[in-house]
Amino acid sequence: MNIYRAGIFLLPAIVLLMISSCAHLRTEPCSEKALLKRINKEWESKINHDWEAVYNLFTDGVKKKISKNSFIRGANVNVQSFSVEDITIDESCAKATARIKYRLKQRGFDFDFTTKEKWLKENGEWFLEHHIGFPVSK
Repeated sequence: MNIYRAGIFLLPAIVLLMISSCAHLRTEPCSEKALLKRINKEWESKINHDWEAVYNLFTDGVKKKISKNSFIRGANVNVQSFSVEDITIDESCAKATARIKYRLKQRGFDFDFTTKEKWLKENGEWFLEHHIGFPVSK
């Protein structure tokens, strides 16, 4: 009888422990919300000429190729606006591409471009793989 009573109390505790131990596992597909937040931060920083914030969004691999000072010295882009047109995240949720439309102002003229960016997940957070946004065709 004592074993039966102990089982009545222990079984729910064991089930609760099992459920809570799986709480960190994803129950939905890879979400693009975190990536969209990082992309918006990148482009808003470009509009505000906060080139250090843009640099901090690069992968470690990009940072090894170009120093912060070199990047900031070369950052002479006058971004006026942007819109995120498309985001594609691979099945492993480790790589993504984003298509961005943006408007530059140079010498009083507006120019519209579309670029494709590559993002990688490092230590659970999204980072920009390429530091130069080349215009690409749609």
